[in-house]
Amino acid sequence: MSTKEDEKKILMIDDSDAALEIMELYVESEFENPIITAANGNEAIEILKKTSNISVIICDYNMPKGDGGDVFQYVTQNCPSIPFILVCGEDAQTIKTLPKLEGLLNNKKVLPVIPKPFRKDGLVQAVKYITKHTSPQSNQLIKKIHLNRFFQYNDIFEKNKIKILGHDDFYQAENLYMQYKERNLQYIYFEKNQFELFLALVFKEINNELNSSHRDLDEDITLQLDAIQITHESVRHNINLEMFKGFPDKISSSILNIVKSGVPFKKILEHVQVHPHLPSQLGILNSYLSCHLLSKTDEKNFDVKFSQFIKASIFMDVSLEDEELVNINDLNEKAFLKLVPSYKKYIQEHPKKSIGFFKKICEHDPLIETLIENHHGPQFSNSFKEDVENGKFSTDVVFFSMSHHLSQEILKKNLQIEQIQEVAEHIKDSYPKETIIKNLKKIA
Repeated sequence: MSTKEDEKKILMIDDSDAALEIMELYVESEFENPIITAANGNEAIEILKKTSNISVIICDYNMPKGDGGDVFQYVTQNCPSIPFILVCGEDAQTIKTLPKLEGLLNNKKVLPVIPKPFRKDGLVQAVKYITKHTSPQSNQLIKKIHLNRFFQYNDIFEKNKIKILGHDDFYQAENLYMQYKERNLQYIYFEKNQFELFLALVFKEINNELNSSHRDLDEDITLQLDAIQITHESVRHNINLEMFKGFPDKISSSILNIVKSGVPFKKILEHVQVHPHLPSQLGILNSYLSCHLLSKTDEKNFDVKFSQFIKASIFMDVSLEDEELVNINDLNEKAFLKLVPSYKKYIQEHPKKSIGFFKKICEHDPLIETLIENHHGPQFSNSFKEDVENGKFSTDVVFFSMSHHLSQEILKKNLQIEQIQEVAEHIKDSYPKETIIKNLKKIA
């Protein structure tokens, strides 16, 4: 993307040249915004006085000639709409006692503080969260897709003249892909109306492919992953909902065909792990794994139950637009604990929100909705085990929540296939004995 004078810039402030260089490297790998740097707070304030198009500020705290508190005070008084991220070694409780930083931690869904020494994922995640939370309007107007997804559908972009931010209508998709790849950029950006056009065209292509005879496992799973992704995007943004009614049935049928074909789960896993969209990865992985676990039981009418498990997998995380949040499975883990109360509530309530999205394009199904609501199982509820033992939940919920937990472990920790098979065999040996309920947490 060509740099323009009116593009939003990222201001980085640190008295260490080495720290600035690392921050620039990390941010440039994820964002296309031009970067301005300052060596201290006073220099940064002068830049802010002369520059009106700053999109986010990343500021060190301990600096001579104006510290991070001085910069924050200036921003609060003169340009409070600019998101401010503090880089420091102090913890949140200490920060609250510093007068210059009063208000920094108020009403934020994630703490706008990066601890030193910082990591790439922490820095990038903070910029994503903070900019999304403080600039909802721009988030609605500007959309992005992963560079690999752009390359996958480059013919759609070229043939339909889909406009990409920073480029005219005569770009060549393959050349553009190589330019972005060389610059280590990961996303292509375009306006919302062009995003809607892209989704409609991709839907048409995927829908046609789902209706045709399939070629090989790699293409099938890629198709299913992309189908889940555009379903999530369309439902969340209320785009062409009528068009998507019945589409989850087609996705389910495609997955069910592979389940019935007896393809080893290990081969499925290899194809899923290379896809760049985490919610789709988790949805597909959970579809196959939950069916795999269920097949170890003496369940009757497998086809109907498999289809319900697959649809629940497709929609369980549809309400979580931030990919990082999909990784949160336990309310005691650090990723959850660092969120402030308002956003913790959002995470806790996301299963019910996902049910609402499910109902937009699918018929009411009590089992699917129960599976979605309880897909985190014991990790989100201290009473889950007791509720299962008391008969409030069926073994379907047990299998589904175990599958979800295992799927997350596979994607986060590269859990080995042998460990998954061990769980499956344990279920086979225990079902339908009471031991599967008594050992629920141990199994999961």
